[in-house]
Amino acid sequence: MFNISEGLLLIMNFKFISEDLTEKGLNNCELEVLVPNNHNYHILAYQHKGDVEGDNQEEMYVRHVDQDLATIKFNHFISLASERNVELAISPEYSCPWASIQNAIEKNIFPNFGKIWILGCESIMPSELKELIDENNSDELYFIYDTDIVESEEQKFVDPLCYVFRTKPIDNNHEVTVIAIQFKTYPMGGIPFEQEGMLRGNYGYRFKNNGASINLISIICSDALGISEKDLTDLDLEQSFLILHLQLNRNVRNYNFERYRLFLFNRDGKDSNKDILTLNWSRNSTISGRSTSYGGSTYFMKSTKVNEEDTRINNNDHKGVFYSYWEKAYVNTYFFDYDEYVFLLRTDKASIQEPIENKMKRGPEIINRFKWNENTNQWNVFNEPTCDLTKCCTELEERYDFNSIIGLGNNSVNMERLICLANGNVYKKQWYKPKSNFNFLIDNGQVNNRVVFHHDPDTTAQQNKEISIARFGEMVTAVVSEPTNFPERFADLRNDCKIIYVPDPDNLDSYSINAQSQEGVYSTLVYLGVCLERQAEEKLKLIGNQFKESQGAKRILIWYNSIGLQQKFLPDEPSISENSSQNRVSYKRTKE
Repeated sequence: MFNISEGLLLIMNFKFISEDLTEKGLNNCELEVLVPNNHNYHILAYQHKGDVEGDNQEEMYVRHVDQDLATIKFNHFISLASERNVELAISPEYSCPWASIQNAIEKNIFPNFGKIWILGCESIMPSELKELIDENNSDELYFIYDTDIVESEEQKFVDPLCYVFRTKPIDNNHEVTVIAIQFKTYPMGGIPFEQEGMLRGNYGYRFKNNGASINLISIICSDALGISEKDLTDLDLEQSFLILHLQLNRNVRNYNFERYRLFLFNRDGKDSNKDILTLNWSRNSTISGRSTSYGGSTYFMKSTKVNEEDTRINNNDHKGVFYSYWEKAYVNTYFFDYDEYVFLLRTDKASIQEPIENKMKRGPEIINRFKWNENTNQWNVFNEPTCDLTKCCTELEERYDFNSIIGLGNNSVNMERLICLANGNVYKKQWYKPKSNFNFLIDNGQVNNRVVFHHDPDTTAQQNKEISIARFGEMVTAVVSEPTNFPERFADLRNDCKIIYVPDPDNLDSYSINAQSQEGVYSTLVYLGVCLERQAEEKLKLIGNQFKESQGAKRILIWYNSIGLQQKFLPDEPSISENSSQNRVSYKRTKE
């Protein structure tokens, strides 16, 4: 066993599942998700929505208010996992009703050999769980569990998750199903019914194939509160890990819930053999009547080879998985849409032990997402875009002109770039790349700064997004539209200046251009809103330094408000001799 603890607060062990399988006369399971090769695998992740109630006085439970609806949803989710034959299906803490587990047993709906389902289940009393096990245990279905918990006579409930997989007996080649049950070890202190009513588990399970293998462990919500650096190190972190964090959590950004991630990722370089998936309930779920504004489900992975192409990010954004870059820790971060969906992802293994040419961790790609159809009681593919920027623009369109943004359609990456550029948020030479773009960057608090992601309830982030969008709208509507706001140097823009954004990957200068005159001459226009002259000068210098190798970008005009509308622009014009190979009407040179 491997111990995770923090002083005297918690002792949690991770026990190799192979030990308990051997005791049952079964071979170790061999899971495809743990094979360290360059084959992609599929995840079916259910970000469940519901209303949860808890009691620690009489009946002792944590369960859905609407049991029937939850059971129907999970019956169909389990069927979907079987039909899609995914390598990994997962649901959050307390989400799966035991009636759905029983339904799967009765209908023999289980993963195929090499696949695994990890289902966070509703609470259950040990005596009730023992009865379920005794009724269903057979030569075809084995249960693995901590007997000290299941046979306990304490009148408390347990917070379990079920690992469902296939293996073979040691003495024959006949496949059997295994349901291994792990129990939460550390209660959520702020929830009385759990603090007082939950029976603590003793250990979690650790999965590892025979031979070369990735490790898999699961953390149940507040189990994370007891994880220390010392005992994480005892897990032998030179090995590779896929870590799943199942939650029912109204405060997913609490430092104590994420510090294990900080430690794991900060100890590695820019590449890592550890991936983490946190899966929470959707926003607008309720816990004892208190609504949550978070979803917060997120996939974390480190790789210098991640696919940050516009096509991949736009597709993921469109289907509800949003890329950001956790710059300080070099972590590629994928935020799930906060609403209730089943997400079908394709991604790389946590570790790829192959020749260097094949070690290409490109990051997750969403294949489909499914939305619950209340009329047909099934999960249907949902293709409507999630991008909230056009919605925000619609709310402000009575005051501002957002046609240049709306015209970008589903190109959310260019929306981010255009908003960044017009607001002067250009801090790196390759600012247009997602890993260097201001809107894509997050810090240790993991607040999402992308303007197309309006789910994040962080007040400061919401205000900053709204200000940057409104400032862009004001620049287009009130500043650019007035000819007298252009100095003589930019006289060509006084009539019919067009705000456009059509970057060309074959011409990197084009990423820094957002305006065009009637004659086809390009410029960079920035509006800072209210600020000091010194701040405007510093911004001009900063942008000028980032664009100094771009001939056309020397036409930078900055407006700001300081006792009226003011202007700043670079003093020197680009000359013909500086880039005489370019067409005379080009963003690489100005008018003569």
